[in-house]
Amino acid sequence: CIQEWLISTRYNRAVAGMQISLVFWKAKNISNIAKDISEETIKTITYKINGAYIGLPNRKKYTTKAYEVLKK
Repeated sequence: CIQEWLISTRYNRAVAGMQISLVFWKAKNISNIAKDISEETIKTITYKINGAYIGLPNRKKYTTKAYEVLKK
């Protein structure tokens, strides 16, 4: 069934994307930096990931939102 194939394909892409992200995170040693959600920490991680400050305002916004949800 095409619907099952689409769901399976999307799931596999999501899993692969997460795996790639985790390998990158480990290779860049980001866990040692990500100890808080201070502006400086978010800026440092953004630079390590992008090589620039691309998307910094969004990263600040979504990091803060995620923190609020996860700390509960």
